[in-house]
Amino acid sequence: TQQIDTSGMTLEFTYNGEAKVITGASAKTDITYYLVGENNSETVITSVTNAGAYNIKVVAADSDFYRSAEAIVTVVVEKADQVFNLDNIIRSFEYTGTEVSIGYATAKGEAQLTYIINEVSLESTYYTFANVGTYSLVVYAAETDNYKAGYSDPVTITVSLGTAVYEG
Repeated sequence: TQQIDTSGMTLEFTYNGEAKVITGASAKTDITYYLVGENNSETVITSVTNAGAYNIKVVAADSDFYRSAEAIVTVVVEKADQVFNLDNIIRSFEYTGTEVSIGYATAKGEAQLTYIINEVSLESTYYTFANVGTYSLVVYAAETDNYKAGYSDPVTITVSLGTAVYEG
């Protein structure tokens, strides 16, 4: 009976959107990898992409000289840290006392975003600045299938006094 050596397999990855090739096991005969699913169903697999734990059956084929052999390993694709794009956040306003749009942020994995100004969560991307001054904006992204939940670095928003217009 032959032995399967799985020590050459990479069993842990971090999600980056690219397929992780399942390879690295060795034996005296050809190796095939199977994804073990619900009800122990098996599907030939060559790679995994999304975050999660995958039970992989490694099978070494029968030959004239060797009996088949198999081993089970778990390949884990960890969720990635969240990545934010805050380029469309408006960083300065003139004080008007009315509601204004602060712009918008984006995050990976179509995460649901929450905007937080001076530790107050907003219902939308519109906000009424109460006073002239500086405000700290942080964006929170909820966990997705492939990304961890996380907070952006803070952004400073400056609200300045507008120019008075005399109408008379």
